[in-house]
Amino acid sequence: MDLRDRVLAFIKRHGLFSPGEQVLVGVSGGPDSLCLLYLLAGLREELSLHLHAAHLDHGLRPQARQEACLVEEHCRGLDIPLTVGRRDVRAYRQRKRLSLEEAAREVRYDFFLLTAQRAGAGAVAVGHTSDDQVETVLLHIMRGTGLRGLRGMVPTNSWKGLKVVRPLLDVPRKETEAYCVSLGLKPVADPSNLSPELSRSRLRGLLPVFESFNPSFRQSLLRLSRAAALDLAYLDEETSRAWARAVRERDGFYLDLEAFRGLPPALQHRVLLRALEALLGQGAQAVHLEGMLSTLPQPGKALHLPRGLTFSVGYGEARLGPGPAPCPLPPLEGEHPLAIPGTTRITRWRVEAELLPGPLIPEEEPFSAFLDTEVAGKDLVVRARGPGDRFMPLGMDMEKSLQDFFVDEKVPRAWRERVPLVVSPGHILWVVGYRMDQRARLTPATGQVLNLRFHLE
Repeated sequence: MDLRDRVLAFIKRHGLFSPGEQVLVGVSGGPDSLCLLYLLAGLREELSLHLHAAHLDHGLRPQARQEACLVEEHCRGLDIPLTVGRRDVRAYRQRKRLSLEEAAREVRYDFFLLTAQRAGAGAVAVGHTSDDQVETVLLHIMRGTGLRGLRGMVPTNSWKGLKVVRPLLDVPRKETEAYCVSLGLKPVADPSNLSPELSRSRLRGLLPVFESFNPSFRQSLLRLSRAAALDLAYLDEETSRAWARAVRERDGFYLDLEAFRGLPPALQHRVLLRALEALLGQGAQAVHLEGMLSTLPQPGKALHLPRGLTFSVGYGEARLGPGPAPCPLPPLEGEHPLAIPGTTRITRWRVEAELLPGPLIPEEEPFSAFLDTEVAGKDLVVRARGPGDRFMPLGMDMEKSLQDFFVDEKVPRAWRERVPLVVSPGHILWVVGYRMDQRARLTPATGQVLNLRFHLE
């Protein structure tokens, strides 16, 4: 198959365009974008496309005006309308504190978005090739990545709602250059490709080194990318199913902790990442995800994230959303005796008490406590904190004021009056969701175990 037919097959295989669609074509004037422009011009009748070209002067090179004139000549010859824009990328870079590459990319795609809106286009076609894919995957590997980074670029995704398509993603750069030669075109040479300031330029200088170890290094990376894409497609489907079970959307994303804990770790990671990216977009970073994962086992803890977002962990659910974390606990007034064994309902709490033979080694859970029945007794009540409350947190050999404990555990002020306490006539046995008392712990001599489980309904 010649290049035209291969690109046509790629477009149809991935459903990149819809019949009658207005498509913006990003044209820098280099061989890749010129190849794309001429291929789409030749396919527009067969695909029923309406084309509009866009060229951006990034304000980085003095010869940019000449390049814009050359792009204009090509578009005029193909009878394709053209929008030319100019942006100050260096100023944007300083304002946003980005690398030059990141700044240029954001400015360019924002220009595409604005031009597409004005031209009535729902998609922008860009000239990324398989060589760009190799560089992208390798950059991700060098920076540290997961499956998504190994997959690299995809045939279609979106930028702030604008569909971005890459019809040349399976085409090597040498073929785009050969195509331009065959049509007698003279693409412009972008000197930034040789700039040592840009990561991709420096990486291109390393590719011959990798190829000295493996002459098929580029093909190997592309195979890795395709394999990662297959695995990722499956994981994305499973993540959507997990999302439906574990996440509810209100004034943010609410995570059902019971359903979430039943997910495999890989899906837990991806569910949190999906929520984070939905609110932070490109600003989502691995450090934010790691912070959320480390906060999850700690009810009452809140993690502050960029753009005013808060990730807060409550009793039974966690929330990721704007503003301060709302208190999920119901008011707790008076003292409420517990049925032991049995079930006790206190406002929205359901407390289950069960007597078990000891000794045993229980699994740790935030809302389940295993107490030595002989120490705890059966005359227990649930109440909120009171003046002068003290207890001996598990792992310590001396008492501590409940106030200091709440401060050390960073329990939000609004929560402290609502945290349930399990109390015997002698002392606090359990600060529910946080810590039990050292004196009520299980020992090899424990004869009977009292298991208390709190559920918020």
